[in-house]
Amino acid sequence: MIGLVRRLARRPLVAAAGTVVLAFVLIALAAPHLAPFDPIATNFAAVRKAPSAAHALGTDEVGRDVLSRLLWAPAPRCWPGSSRW
Repeated sequence: MIGLVRRLARRPLVAAAGTVVLAFVLIALAAPHLAPFDPIATNFAAVRKAPSAAHALGTDEVGRDVLSRLLWAPAPRCWPGSSRW
């Protein structure tokens, strides 16, 4: 483990890339618990609403919560690669 840390210290770009990948995996794992709304549920009463207390980043053109969609975005990209292990 110490050898890995030393190698990463010599290669900061690799360490940064690994940190980004780890962040995507953690967000994908935590998405069901972090997302305030269903990312694909539509709400035509909330079409293109500005950010508010209910929707932190607003809604899109069919009323879906943008924050929920951003949190759920990494999940489908992480699981297909992990199924080969």
